[in-house]
Amino acid sequence: RPLGLVRAWSWIWPEQPLLVYPAPEIDGPALPEGNGEAAAARLHPLGDDVHHLRAYRRGDPPRTIAWKPTARLGNLMVREYERPQSADIVLDFHLLHGLDTEARIRRLARWVDEAERDARRYRLLVPGHPPIGPAHGAAHRHACLRALALLPGHA
Repeated sequence: RPLGLVRAWSWIWPEQPLLVYPAPEIDGPALPEGNGEAAAARLHPLGDDVHHLRAYRRGDPPRTIAWKPTARLGNLMVREYERPQSADIVLDFHLLHGLDTEARIRRLARWVDEAERDARRYRLLVPGHPPIGPAHGAAHRHACLRALALLPGHA
């Protein structure tokens, strides 16, 4: 708006239908651990080698808190471990008991985004849709969010 004197606006009617992805849950449990590991990996499910430090997120196991960096920086920091390559994550709509449909969709959308951010392979299982994945990357993320957006009961 030059000099704030005039404002121009218009309604827009897109010629193509729009698909709105679900809003991810704001706060919730951490991303589930991979389900593709053998029993030996269950002894130390987070891996053996520290990969890096990151800020604490609600739901992180207390045993992963890095106390010395936390004291030095003044913020809770946790150790992230190198995960075995075969640790694919299974995100299953049916395993989220006690949540209504919308809350399940929001939690799964959050977990999809977290898995992508962490470059983890994941599989999405939702009713009325064949399994998606395991994979990761932009195309896989879009396929998963599309399936979540098209679930019945999603407003």
